[in-house]
Amino acid sequence: IEVLRDGRPRTLKVRLEDKQAGVAAMLGIEESPALGVRVGRLDDDIARDLGYRASPGGVLVRELTPGGRAAESGLRERDIVVAVNGERVESPREFVRLAERADPTSAVRLNVIREGMRGFVDVEAR
Repeated sequence: IEVLRDGRPRTLKVRLEDKQAGVAAMLGIEESPALGVRVGRLDDDIARDLGYRASPGGVLVRELTPGGRAAESGLRERDIVVAVNGERVESPREFVRLAERADPTSAVRLNVIREGMRGFVDVEAR
C-alpha cells in the first residue's frame, strides 16, 4: 500500500488474514482436516459451563465437518477428547499433530468423555 507519512510517500507491506481464522486462533481452536473436526481448549471455566467441576483435561470438540470421518464415526460436538491412539491430549495443537500423523488407512481411536461418561470413538479410515 502506498501512503503519505510526514509528507513523504511510503510503501507498506500488508498481509490480509481470514477473519474467521484469526478469531479461531485467538480462541485456541485448531482443525484436523484428516478427521474433519475442529477442537478447542478446555479450561476450568469452559468445563464448568459443560457441567463439570473442573476440566478433566483434553480438548473440546467444537465443530464437525458434515460427512467427515469423525462425524460419520459417531463423534459429537461437545465431546471431550482426552487421547488419540492412546496418547494423552492436552491442547488443540497437540490433538491436530497426533490426528494428522496417524495412518490414514487405519482407524484412529479417540478416548472421549461424553456427558460425564468415558468411552471411545474409532474414527474409521477412508
